[in-house]
Amino acid sequence: MLLSYLEGKSYQEMARDLNRHVKSIDNALQRVKRKIEKNLAEIELP
Repeated sequence: MLLSYLEGKSYQEMARDLNRHVKSIDNALQRVKRKIEKNLAEIELP
């Protein structure tokens, strides 16, 4: 799903491809984005 998002697919396209509701796609991508932000914040830059 993240790859589809990065490729520019719409939430509607992803929902259709995965046979899910658009809201579940939105929720999943929001969780992924939060995890990425958290991990990036933990990285110490020189």
